[in-house]
Amino acid sequence: MISKALALIGMMGAGKSTVAQLVARDVGCPWYDLDSEIVREVGKDVPAIFRSEGEAAFRRYEREVLRRLLATRASPFVLATGGGTPVSPDNQELLRSACWVVWLDADARVLYARAASPERPLTEGGETAFLELWRQRRAAYESASHWRLDVARLAAESVAERITAWWHSVDKEGAGHGI
Repeated sequence: MISKALALIGMMGAGKSTVAQLVARDVGCPWYDLDSEIVREVGKDVPAIFRSEGEAAFRRYEREVLRRLLATRASPFVLATGGGTPVSPDNQELLRSACWVVWLDADARVLYARAASPERPLTEGGETAFLELWRQRRAAYESASHWRLDVARLAAESVAERITAWWHSVDKEGAGHGI
């Protein structure tokens, strides 16, 4: 039986929410999307928070909701984080202490092609700005994660199968790196 939660991190477009649902289904546990939890608690969608209150306010909400969610939900569960969640050292510590953390990674251009949409405020600056954001966040993802999985050429079902196998393995052994 799995005893520790699983958190998925990575840039927007990596498939965190889709894969979280699939892993949770395979394991038979609940899953949560951090952005959806923020929307539910704040009462505004993510673009509206960015427009009316700015990114700093969104990050404060994110930290508060993450802390509350990790403190009140019984493990195991799967958490799909927002793309910027692990940028904060406080969030990294929260995630690493409460969860096994998997970084869904891919080439920035692949991620941008998947993510570009009006509902994603951080894609509004275009591909060049997205590539810079990807470069800036890589060190945070590396630092926050227990395992990195390149998802560029994998279907969501395959990603979920690999993560499920890894999660069972590391949770049983208590180790944090690869299978």
